[in-house]
Amino acid sequence: MKTAIVICLIVLLTFGCGLVIYGGITDASISEVAIETAPKTGEIGAFSAVTPANNATLTSIPAFTWTEAENADTYTLEIASNDEFDIADDYYIVKSGITTTTFNLQADFKKDKHYFWRVTAKNEDHSELISGDALTFFYQATLYDEIPVSIGYADEWKVHEVGSKATVSLDHNSFFGEKGNAEDMAAKKDSLRISFDSEDTQRGPEYVESNGWVVVTRSLEAEFYGPDAFYFNFYYSGNDATAYFRLIDEDNEYWYAPIKLAVNAKQTIIMRISDFTLRTKGTPVVNEQFDYHYLKSMEIVFERVDGDGVAYFGNLKAIKYENYQDMVIDSLDFDREGYTYTNDSAYFNFERTVGDEGDSFTYAFTTRTGVPDNQKGYGFVKMYVNKILASSDAFSFNVGFFNADHTAMTDKSFNFLLRIVEEDNDVWTFKILAKDIPADGNLLVPFSAFLLSEFKGDGIRQFYYIKQFQFGLNNRYSNGEITISNFDIVLLSDKVEDLYKSTVSADGMIDEFENYESVVDVYYKWEPTTANKDEQISLYSESALGRDNHAARFYYKTDLSDAAYVTHFDSVEGYSAIEFYARDVSNGSFKATMTVYLIGGPNELYSYELKNIDKEWINYVIPISEFNITADSFGSQHITCENITGIALAFKYSFTRPEYASGSFVSVDKIRFSNATEVAKTELSGKIKMAQDNTKAMISDFDTDNADVVWSKKEDTGLSQSEVASNTAATINTEQTASGEGRSLQLAYKTRMVAPYCAYMVVDSGVTAKGLTLLLKGDGRADTYVEVIVYVNNKAYKKRIDVATSGWNYYSIGFSEFKYNGTSEGISASSVGEITQIALYIKNYAASDYYAGTLYLDEIYFDNTITTSTNTVTAYV
Repeated sequence: MKTAIVICLIVLLTFGCGLVIYGGITDASISEVAIETAPKTGEIGAFSAVTPANNATLTSIPAFTWTEAENADTYTLEIASNDEFDIADDYYIVKSGITTTTFNLQADFKKDKHYFWRVTAKNEDHSELISGDALTFFYQATLYDEIPVSIGYADEWKVHEVGSKATVSLDHNSFFGEKGNAEDMAAKKDSLRISFDSEDTQRGPEYVESNGWVVVTRSLEAEFYGPDAFYFNFYYSGNDATAYFRLIDEDNEYWYAPIKLAVNAKQTIIMRISDFTLRTKGTPVVNEQFDYHYLKSMEIVFERVDGDGVAYFGNLKAIKYENYQDMVIDSLDFDREGYTYTNDSAYFNFERTVGDEGDSFTYAFTTRTGVPDNQKGYGFVKMYVNKILASSDAFSFNVGFFNADHTAMTDKSFNFLLRIVEEDNDVWTFKILAKDIPADGNLLVPFSAFLLSEFKGDGIRQFYYIKQFQFGLNNRYSNGEITISNFDIVLLSDKVEDLYKSTVSADGMIDEFENYESVVDVYYKWEPTTANKDEQISLYSESALGRDNHAARFYYKTDLSDAAYVTHFDSVEGYSAIEFYARDVSNGSFKATMTVYLIGGPNELYSYELKNIDKEWINYVIPISEFNITADSFGSQHITCENITGIALAFKYSFTRPEYASGSFVSVDKIRFSNATEVAKTELSGKIKMAQDNTKAMISDFDTDNADVVWSKKEDTGLSQSEVASNTAATINTEQTASGEGRSLQLAYKTRMVAPYCAYMVVDSGVTAKGLTLLLKGDGRADTYVEVIVYVNNKAYKKRIDVATSGWNYYSIGFSEFKYNGTSEGISASSVGEITQIALYIKNYAASDYYAGTLYLDEIYFDNTITTSTNTVTAYV
């Protein structure tokens, strides 16, 4: 008897009434009423569909019904995602052996899709397809404006076993209770608490790939139809970290979006679906589409964590972005309800006027009297907004400058300032000379062009939740007004053509950092990464190739991921090497590591590492054949010139124990292709070096033609044209010298005005000195003085020397006598190698009229025989 049962089961499973499912549909079940029918023969009659109606829109799976076909013995039902009914379709179901005209199917159909169905009637000899056109229905999802997502229980969250350790628990005390509406505030809501310490995150060298990487995961298995964004509250306190919210979709792809951490702040985070990026490293890549309507799990991810940290996560829900748009701004309406203004200036009285449409804002400023010198020329209007910035990476706005009588301003020798106060109270500043703003007043300022000016939070650029916009100015000492208009929060990619793209010149030059029209334009060519958090580029005058040359500073923070900067270009042919000038100017005595990457096709990257970049300017030569493919790339081992489509420069330094030092940078100039064939390092000429007796390092004695240290009129003074002497000119003189032989530099000036001169230089790292000595002769006019300005990493340190009315004299000034910005800060003797420029401002304001005069400079040198506090005048003998 048992044998008979087994045989019957085999027959039933093999030949009988069965359901076959292809594609993603599972858990199907059927219900039908079996009837006894005699075998039928002969031609099968026509029959037609009853339900669902053709082209119906349904929110549940229907009963499939049809009319009875004459002589039909059984029916076969097919459902597919297209009208070809191909077994290879995304979704295909076939049910054969149906003996009734009704079939009820329960299955996990993908929603918001069209489906096709058909029935075939059969007997032993014949078959007949159902009458009519292709039958179709649309399976519509029920849409929701908001879907709460439970945090769940602590044991439902799993810490990734490969990553660093962490402790997961629930906080039952409404950690975010003060956030949200009255209902949220009244409810006791649980929050997820994630904590870790240095022992958790630094597990030793055998975990080098996972140190500082914490992942906690919870299963979701939930539908999300209707919402197009996610909302949650987040709090983090601890060591420097990067955090992400990650979702695993229906086909197991990992999609992530960064949580822009504001340390020690209870944040409200809104992430649009478009903010998520597909993870491609080590995780499945299927259709490269975020199938967010059905999510399998969610994760909180921390990267680059070292040390203690604690995070809270709560109030998670899927939302419709438009319903929360009041919390987000994509432009500034200066008349918006809820915005408030205050003034911050001891020197200026500000009067604010908002345009009729709210799209413009004017702040007129008048000066006050009796204000201390260190508070003059400076002030801000603070605008309190307390809003989240829309997805963006730049501000676009127009700025206009006017005199008090509303005429166009011509004297623009002051700075325009825009400051941002973040949720963690860090203050970031964008500064630009008013005269450097384009004539039409339009500015497009990337977030990465803002510098940290007040470190009150974590010192990391978030530009997410903004407390204040502050509009200001400095170095202005008269009345006027500034108008800001059409202030939009934008994406650079929507505004700049050929963004992050360079043009390789005919001689192979990729970028020599000249001819940028604005201080922000360099950000349109070079794309900084964000993982290091100190990415920033600045242009400055540098003497590597002469007095008018400019170079770039690429900033990085130690002990974090590389700070990388990328530019792309059309491929070129015929070159065999990459060359560039570089000089490490990192804080302290350590030397940065620089990695140069050549970009080929997609996922094709080649690298060459330069450890311990020199503190002096070096011309580095790297043959293209020396670059090797990176471990995560796909392609041949080496790349050839014609396949290069871009270049990236990356900078880092790692201490034995992390220190996270900010403000370090490497200066780079003249990035170019060349025809070199060997690796080479060549020290640039023209450096100022110590004399053999170790007493001095001559800057200029003017007795030889020295093209490397050239004295000329200083252009970037910040002075108005009316303040600068028209006769400012430096010329070689062979008649006026201290010894009666050789040559001197003749410096013309005019009383009641400023005659500014400067020289750019490169100082050898072997130079030791305590101060500066000038051998100078006056022209007999009383009250003439020289303001000597020494630039250390672009910081200006000043000292006044009063010029004797007659004779040649040595003016010796110790470095501590030079003061920065009116403070007590002097130059450190150890910083002599970082001096890049010396300026001489000749002044005489005591004369009753404008008189021409001349000073003579015979020698200027770094002096190692004096003390840092020396301030003497000694007659030349």
